[in-house]
Amino acid sequence: MATGLRFGPIGPRAKHLCVDMQGIFTGSSLWAMPCFERVLPNIHKLVALQPADSVFTRFIPADDPASTGGNWHRYYRKWPMMTLEHLDHNKLDLVPVLLNYVPPASVFDKRVYSPWYSGELQAALTKSRVDTLLARQCVFCPRCLAQST
Repeated sequence: MATGLRFGPIGPRAKHLCVDMQGIFTGSSLWAMPCFERVLPNIHKLVALQPADSVFTRFIPADDPASTGGNWHRYYRKWPMMTLEHLDHNKLDLVPVLLNYVPPASVFDKRVYSPWYSGELQAALTKSRVDTLLARQCVFCPRCLAQST
């Protein structure tokens, strides 16, 4: 059990939220994040402890640049090859070492960056009476962005 936590130990209603650990963010992908491979072993260890308490999100890109608006439209004009019309759909899956835990781990798909916009994830966590989230995210972390630009 962790010590020195400001509000006490982590309770039994905690979940591990693991954001967008998918093939489109690793390897030779245009959106590959340099820290992905570095953090994956730690995420794997954490998920392996309590797979049923792990919640994964998957980012699902736009169908094509024309199907988006605002900043997303400009974003996909820059990377049209990262839309669903061009992508290998297997790259949308979680990386294999994590996909092996589904189920009992759960997966929520989202079409935007934040896992909170759709409300589906928040509703499921509320229904499960989750009171603590341990979040892990490699994608778009400042350290990775500095290395990839």
